[in-house]
Amino acid sequence: MRRLHAIVATIGIILAALIAWSWATHDRFRSTTDRLLLLVPDDISFSNPKVAMWLDAGSEEGLHVVPVHDSEFLRPLWGESKCAGLILPDSIHQQASDLFVATLHQFVADGGKLMLVYDAGTFSLNGTYASGSSRLSDLAGVNYALYNQLGDKTIQWSKVTSTNAIVSQLEIPPGKYYPFHAADAASVPKGGAPIPAGGAFEVELRRYMYGDLQYPSFVTSGNYSGKVLFQYNNGLVAGQQSYQKGSVLFVNLPLGYLKGSTDGLLLHAFLKYFGRHALSLPYLMPVPDGVGGLVLNWHIDSNAAIKPLQEISSWTLLQQGPYSIHITAGPDAGKFGDKKGFDVDHNPISDDLIRKYMGLGYEIGSHGGWIHDYFPRTSKPIIQKTSNSFWP
Repeated sequence: MRRLHAIVATIGIILAALIAWSWATHDRFRSTTDRLLLLVPDDISFSNPKVAMWLDAGSEEGLHVVPVHDSEFLRPLWGESKCAGLILPDSIHQQASDLFVATLHQFVADGGKLMLVYDAGTFSLNGTYASGSSRLSDLAGVNYALYNQLGDKTIQWSKVTSTNAIVSQLEIPPGKYYPFHAADAASVPKGGAPIPAGGAFEVELRRYMYGDLQYPSFVTSGNYSGKVLFQYNNGLVAGQQSYQKGSVLFVNLPLGYLKGSTDGLLLHAFLKYFGRHALSLPYLMPVPDGVGGLVLNWHIDSNAAIKPLQEISSWTLLQQGPYSIHITAGPDAGKFGDKKGFDVDHNPISDDLIRKYMGLGYEIGSHGGWIHDYFPRTSKPIIQKTSNSFWP
């Protein structure tokens, strides 16, 4: 009898644990129509830094991004969950089973909205590219991940171009892009993505003051019938197209990788575009009632800032802080020995200005190391290769 009681008690404990787990899962996976589900492989924790980057970015943009393991997407315990859309992220979701790919197709065909990013789902479960092109090429609207055809040229670095209207819609700030003459643009890229009606793409993404900026993207082929957002010489970089009853925002850029490498602008920009423009979702503003105030953050790069700083020292604006100031503190600005730096250690004017702003309660921080221009002029991208994969 005691043994029977013990067995019953054990079963009761197990059932209680299962019920608690089920309700915890149900609460996180419950049906709310404003959610963006971030699909994560079962063997990756939601606390993984690569997952956390997406969740943090969604939170910062006021969007309801919720991580969901693949098994919950394929076989939801509580029935099909309602959501605004799915996000299939780069880097953490390179591998995908045939069942997962088929379920994703069915989701979009039935009216679902998908944000498909870069290398997501390009590998089979054994870690190799699919034969021919990505199994998600029809969802993307172009053929990509053409490893059998291109080998280690499957991914290439190139300038990325767009239109003034698109960069404005994605809220990309001036300085991150730069206009060029339409005559300088190729009429049609090799991948066949068409120039939009109304003229050639007239702006390209740039490094602030340092010229060309190149991003890695899969070479694409085929004519794209959707709305082109970004393109480059080797094809489509980003676009949105209809797929049966649903739609797909394809972003042929490693957004998560770039975010982890200090360039988070595009991840935020495309999250906002997907949530606010593609899906018309409500979002939380970062300030009460959406009414903003003045945010002042100075970047002091060299001693060229000393005279303007002295000039504005009498402005009442300075009393309305506290603000933040980031300073490149070394004696040089562009190269060793040019003596154009702010030179905090030896310039009494620089020292006095900093002490004044500290007295006003400002936050003083470091900007760009010791020589402002040295790092961007000498840094180079690093590409990793394996026998059957290729990514930045």
